[in-house]
Amino acid sequence: MTGIADNKPAEIGAPTDSAARFSSMDIARGIALFGILIMNIPGMGLPLAAYGNPNAYGGATGIDLNVWLTVNVFFESTMRTIFSLLFGAGLILFMDRLSERLPGNQAADLYMKRNILLVFFGAIHGYLLLWQGDILYSYGLAALFLFGMRHFKTKTFIILIIGLMAIVGYSNYTKYANHVEMSELAQVAEEKKASGAELSEDEVKHVENWDRAFNQSHPKPEKFAKEIANTQSGYWHNVTSFFGRMQMFESIIVYTWFFWDALLCMMIGVVLYRWGVLTLQVPHKVYLAMIVVGYGIGLPLRYILSIDIIESDFNPIAFDMYRLLLDPGRILVGGAHIGLIMLFCQSGILRWLQHALASVGRMALTNYLSHSIVAIFVFTGVGAALFGELARHELYYIWAAICVFQLITSPIWLKYFRFGPFEWLWRSMTYGQLQSMRKL
Repeated sequence: MTGIADNKPAEIGAPTDSAARFSSMDIARGIALFGILIMNIPGMGLPLAAYGNPNAYGGATGIDLNVWLTVNVFFESTMRTIFSLLFGAGLILFMDRLSERLPGNQAADLYMKRNILLVFFGAIHGYLLLWQGDILYSYGLAALFLFGMRHFKTKTFIILIIGLMAIVGYSNYTKYANHVEMSELAQVAEEKKASGAELSEDEVKHVENWDRAFNQSHPKPEKFAKEIANTQSGYWHNVTSFFGRMQMFESIIVYTWFFWDALLCMMIGVVLYRWGVLTLQVPHKVYLAMIVVGYGIGLPLRYILSIDIIESDFNPIAFDMYRLLLDPGRILVGGAHIGLIMLFCQSGILRWLQHALASVGRMALTNYLSHSIVAIFVFTGVGAALFGELARHELYYIWAAICVFQLITSPIWLKYFRFGPFEWLWRSMTYGQLQSMRKL
């Protein structure tokens, strides 16, 4: 890379000195990573429709329903929010530190290259590691936009956050209103049909449109059979059968949802970083207030909406109402999670666990991608072919095993090596030179 050789690339690409790291951010990142796996593992081990609707597959009574309810209230979107905002804060921190060490535009060049590579890793993660919920692709794209905003005042970020939330809220309301109207028109048509009258062409379309919307979360059993058979097949069969779905996820869904979600949360992360919330620079009473307000308002709100989904038999309209209030709910509960994590960091208790979680957070890219690699061997025909074979609650035995394994191995790995394996690859590609891996 032009100009980098004169500045000792290996030294520039070295990990941040332990004394200069914010361990609170590493700990929060490690916890959020495990929280993301809580959300992801149903999508890894069960048919797609079962992610939101336990009636579709995986068990909808007893412990399985309680697991779905608990996850939906405490973790749905909140852990992704925390992980995303930490990524946004980390981008600003990365750029600030790099700008102090490099002249001219070299810091900007490395920032852009680093995040373009992240887009590439996201595509590999989706298409070859078979994870449809990849966030790296969206993170890399959103990071390119955040670069141009890095000098914005905090007040400007807050205005943009509120504006983007309003746009997302309006979009969700439009979808909710459309589904309500669609349902009402279909109901009128069904009542007319039940009376023995013949339906008009428009009325037939109303019924078909609502059936189509309803069946997205309530697919036919034959669709599950095909999805399970495909996933339980060999690796290349998975890659080819998965290709069309990944095209949709890393195009339509990214540009209508994931990208904006990532950018919104990254901007929140920049604000919280500047305020010192993520770096333990505010009094503990601030974290207590975040916990009381966040859990006091957010948890009851999400619980009521989740119960409404269950009582509606997982009707799309109930899901729409949940999504309509998703941002306020997840920011409140996510903020409370952050407050609790920061108090945990301030307390100094369970230092061994804090160290282990920080190590997991420092190896976040490796550990995140490892989740999908493990899933290939556990759920597809490459290994145990358990896709669709386990109840929802049984998936969390696998989740617990992965968490324990990474809590043990991450500190051991970082005792001897400077980076996680994928962090090493990412840095080496960014700086255009193989980085020194082993600690001296």
